Amino acid sequence: MHWLTKLFVAALALHVCVQVWLAWRQCRAVQRRRGEVPLVFTHEASAASQAKASDYTIAKQRLTIWHTVFEAVVLLWLTLGGGLDRFSGLAANVTRQSLLQGTLYVLLVMGFLALAVELTGCQRTIADRPQSPSAVRYIDQLMVQPG
Repeated sequence: MHWLTKLFVAALALHVCVQVWLAWRQCRAVQRRRGEVPLVFTHEASAASQAKASDYTIAKQRLTIWHTVFEAVVLLWLTLGGGLDRFSGLAANVTRQSLLQGTLYVLLVMGFLALAVELTGCQRTIADRPQSPSAVRYIDQLMVQPG
């Protein structure tokens, strides 16, 4: 195996490990303070809504772990597993014109990546998820531009 391939796999493994560790750490921190409403938001949020938001956050982080692993598998298949080569061969079998081959190749790769994104559902926005009043206020405070 070429040294660049080893470096690529090591960097990808490190990336996945760090992302999984961060998600696990976030779950643990949220679980510890599941029902505690921050003092700033005690008049706006109840312990029940805070617990619901905590449960959502934990579920989201667990999904993020699976998403990270799925992304790594897709990347490994495209690069080392021959996925890009298969798309190139498919494009070459369809047409012999180089411009059309290149266009078809790009469309195949982009279509595959769009399908992978759709399957994981990672294009959802912050508005798609339920929020506790304290989380909404906190996000609003972050988005306020100074002076």
